[in-house]
Amino acid sequence: MILIIGGRACGKEEYARELTGITPVPCGRDEALTCPVIADFQETVRLLDSLQEPLMPYLARLIAENPDAVVLCDEVGMGKTVEAIAVLRRLLAGRGVKRALLLV
Repeated sequence: MILIIGGRACGKEEYARELTGITPVPCGRDEALTCPVIADFQETVRLLDSLQEPLMPYLARLIAENPDAVVLCDEVGMGKTVEAIAVLRRLLAGRGVKRALLLV
């Protein structure tokens, strides 16, 4: 299994397409067990959480039944705000940018 994690528009889909030749598509909870390239996996995790289903047994089943899957997931709580601040600091430090607005 290959897990590709990144922000919403960082090129995960394009990378997965280059890697596999398959266009990633969002898959439902049960579809993911057979889907070769799974997009937006964080939505499946959110669904399991909302249904109060334990995540670990589902992940174990996914790995067992679909070991060659390529899974794309947005990074949730992985520091996008910190990364954006770092980029802003570089821009504001001598790159001609005088003001910037950060929306999170």
